[in-house]
Amino acid sequence: MKKGLLSILAGALVVVGCQNYDDQFNNLESQISALASTVAGLSQVQSDLSALAGTVANVQAALASIPSASEINSAVSEGLAGVQSDIDALETALDNVVSADDLNIVSEAIDDVADDVSDILASNNVYSQELIITNQAELDIATGLGGKVALINANVTIELSDDMNLAELDSVTSKMTAIVGALKYSADAKDFEERQGHFPKLKSVSKGFEYATRAPISLPALTSVGSLLLSSGDSELVTSIDLSSLEKLPYVKTGTTADAISFSDAASLKLGKLVRYNGKATASQMTIVGTAGTARAATNALTITLDDDDATTFDLAALTTEDPDDEDKDIALALTIAGPRTVTLTNYAKGVLTADDATTVTLPDYEWNALTSLDDV
Repeated sequence: MKKGLLSILAGALVVVGCQNYDDQFNNLESQISALASTVAGLSQVQSDLSALAGTVANVQAALASIPSASEINSAVSEGLAGVQSDIDALETALDNVVSADDLNIVSEAIDDVADDVSDILASNNVYSQELIITNQAELDIATGLGGKVALINANVTIELSDDMNLAELDSVTSKMTAIVGALKYSADAKDFEERQGHFPKLKSVSKGFEYATRAPISLPALTSVGSLLLSSGDSELVTSIDLSSLEKLPYVKTGTTADAISFSDAASLKLGKLVRYNGKATASQMTIVGTAGTARAATNALTITLDDDDATTFDLAALTTEDPDDEDKDIALALTIAGPRTVTLTNYAKGVLTADDATTVTLPDYEWNALTSLDDV
């Protein structure tokens, strides 16, 4: 890529004699515009490839949690192994992109690999139709699918209703391990206050995960999600949040507030394995049930709002500002934490920190920022 950029700039900056400057500068502007388009396209293709690799990894990890389908798991795993090799080759090809034509070739190859993933899932005993559960009749159909709901290659919609046998619903959702699509879970009604969603094995949701509830949030096995959209009509009932296995969280929103996990009556937040947060997500990751997503640029900002009480706890033990491409550099994050009295951020090295409720703050690797606010320390 560097060689290509240098060649374009070198060609653009050649000036012969001292005449016809307008044409020369027009040519320079044209080439810079073309260069900018190529760089922007490269960034998008890299994001698409990263999302595809994440999907493959999620499915592979989920297969290990399905105990009763060894032949299915073997067939899908073998197919995905070949896909992973293709992805590795595409990553190598991206390093050598020097023109828009090269970029188009790689982009088309990514589309082909994505189609291969869909074909592998569709050709095996994986549920590849949209799953909708909004009444007892639809729940009966889902129950009849048995173990096929462990790996779903489509969108899932679950909306609690009065006629629904909730114990049977729990039996269905307890089998889910990976959803290669979007998931919408709606339990935000007075009739279902303090009724927790039951997803003990759910490891990954490739696209948007909408979770509406009036109960504590417990997603203990979730390791990866495209985007997480939390909401509650009565946030006083969301008294705890368990995302203790979550490692990849491109984007999170609570209600209408972007880049935020905000439940002012939650006494605890478990998010101890989250390594990074920047708010950047691809169009696919931002897609929710019924609505195509729009790619989102990085914000490098995160707000966490919990109960304003001495006993409130949170865990961000793995969160780092280290640049994933250069361990000697850090990417500044604007982090706001409201509620907890004790804040410990072992790997938080660079950025603004606002923790005005905290009385004890531990930052062993922090580069002080003039805008940081710790009023009660």
